[in-house]
Amino acid sequence: MSKTYLGDGVYAEWDGLGLTLTTENGIATTNRIVLEPAELIALLTYLRGIPVGATPLLDLLIGRSR
Repeated sequence: MSKTYLGDGVYAEWDGLGLTLTTENGIATTNRIVLEPAELIALLTYLRGIPVGATPLLDLLIGRSR
């Protein structure tokens, strides 16, 4: 899959095994984070731990309601 621009110089790419996030300055990749399944689960667990209603957009994105 090709890179998708997320905004503010951040790109995401799914390779079938994990999610790679990069930051780029227009010339080169300046940072790279690879989230394999265990890290993706940990991130989702973390996001679900944020109190409902604290960030309505997050509630919408991860499918939870008040």
